[in-house]
Amino acid sequence: MKSMSEFYKMKNEYLKRHGGLEKVDTSSMDEYGRYHKEYFAADGSMLYEVNGPVWMDVEFTADVHGCPIRKVEKCKFFQTEAWTSTDARSEYYIEKW
Repeated sequence: MKSMSEFYKMKNEYLKRHGGLEKVDTSSMDEYGRYHKEYFAADGSMLYEVNGPVWMDVEFTADVHGCPIRKVEKCKFFQTEAWTSTDARSEYYIEKW
């Protein structure tokens, strides 16, 4: 997964490549904390993003005086899924909640 700073860079480059931003539509947040945005570029292309919380198992490993300690914990992250009208493959971007 990629970082949110990579998403912002990709979004800015995409919109610049397609003539700039014309309009943004943002949905209401649903009961699960998810919402989506549609960015309309000047040439008619679109960038879509779906945002919301996700829970993931995170594994921590530490070596304490030669004794490995492993812990798995559920952590909440903010995830953005993005795709465009010119490339329908989803990319995922994530950061700590």
